[in-house]
Amino acid sequence: MNAAGALPMPGLQSVRLLRPLLDLGRGELRDYLNRRGASWFDDPMNDDLRFARNRIRKLIPALAEAGIPAGRIVDASRHLARARTALDCATQAFLAEHAEFGGSTAILDTEALANLPREIGLRALSQALLRVSAREYRPRFARLERLFDAIISSGFRRQTLAGCCIERPGRSSPAFGLNSVSIRPEAPRKALARPRYTGSDLAEGVPDGKLP
Repeated sequence: MNAAGALPMPGLQSVRLLRPLLDLGRGELRDYLNRRGASWFDDPMNDDLRFARNRIRKLIPALAEAGIPAGRIVDASRHLARARTALDCATQAFLAEHAEFGGSTAILDTEALANLPREIGLRALSQALLRVSAREYRPRFARLERLFDAIISSGFRRQTLAGCCIERPGRSSPAFGLNSVSIRPEAPRKALARPRYTGSDLAEGVPDGKLP
């Protein structure tokens, strides 16, 4: 969890969410509030075992007994956060040089994409899909990997994923030549027409008031 970031709600990403108390343990914070005579609200979601984070918290005492204290987990989390920041920076640098965004479309240089370390390439493709589709969450990782492998292959033609249509442009891209793919919003699928019933249909046994 980052100490600062965009509010994870559609349409509100420009709002900054700050978490200044991440370095304080729950016990430390409650002791402080008790000394101040302050009350607090316990979010019931923090004890809901449907969430993985809460199931992991339940394991912390057992992990400590096994020689993996909470402090070591925190240090590992900080290390992973720094690694994620480095990957994000490399991803944005790639997109700035090897991608073009305009309106609701994007064009990627697939030759450059294929030469990236795989993790950065997957992140770049995911970011392009999210920008075009305006979705909040990236597609499932297995499907993203399959699309990535298809895009960097010579036989790629067209696929859809995350509300986007990904295909080779009909002609050479001004920016990246034939080694490019375009990403645009997928056309909405036509809804199936609802059946129409006439008076004669009703007479043949379709109960009144129970039409589909």
